[in-house]
Amino acid sequence: QETPKKEEPKQVQPAAKDTKTEQPDKDEGSGSVVIQMPKNLQIFTAEEAARMPGSRVVIPDGYQMIEDAAFSGNRNLESIELPATMLKIGEGAFENCTKLMTINLPEGLLDIGRGAFSGCTSLVKISLPSTIIRIRQSTFSGCEKLREFEIPSTIKSIGKHAFLNCESLKEIVVPDGVEELPGNVFSGCRSLVKAVVPESVKYIRKSVFSWCEALTTVNIPEAVTDIGDGAFTGCSSLKTVNIPKKLESIGYGSFSKCGTLRTLILPD
Repeated sequence: QETPKKEEPKQVQPAAKDTKTEQPDKDEGSGSVVIQMPKNLQIFTAEEAARMPGSRVVIPDGYQMIEDAAFSGNRNLESIELPATMLKIGEGAFENCTKLMTINLPEGLLDIGRGAFSGCTSLVKISLPSTIIRIRQSTFSGCEKLREFEIPSTIKSIGKHAFLNCESLKEIVVPDGVEELPGNVFSGCRSLVKAVVPESVKYIRKSVFSWCEALTTVNIPEAVTDIGDGAFTGCSSLKTVNIPKKLESIGYGSFSKCGTLRTLILPD
């Protein structure tokens, strides 16, 4: 009689060649990018998340994706540790986790879904790995305590509302290669004093810096052809704005309620 063979334990590994293409969101602008993502990811589901009700959660090694809305609305979660195998965070995965203060985003993470951290009102600091090449729509909107955020030089596309109402954010440097600042991307960042816009930007869309009440100066790159409606509405500390040579249109109310604006630097 043959002795049955013992099965070797299965290890979770992404298939290197079996990939699918993640298409860009329509709201990511002219600099939209596509991402190659392995198929058949090992998913940490909302059901599994519900079985971890504590304030500190450690997701086991081997998981590659957090399901859409997996932790959404969790009012207990304060800290979460992701494994090095994590490749994707689903849409709204941590939306309205109002006590979430710390999360590690491992190098190798490829994609963060729309609104993944929207409404995380206790999040003070978060660092993106260099493997992320786009910031999707509403990713950090409503993170009202977020003070420090460095956009990696690898980012080529930023979605609309990405930093909407990040009221504590003081400085933002958009990396070279981004071609468009989409609608409301920094709107309501009331503490934003400094915003560095690279020369690669061609379009500043609707309400991009509206109600950035602490913003005193902003550089508009020479390549910009369009400034959208209300782009700088309510920038009540803005004093100086340069107008680039290639500018073709300035939208309605672009500089309304800019009571301290004294200087417009026009091209020769």
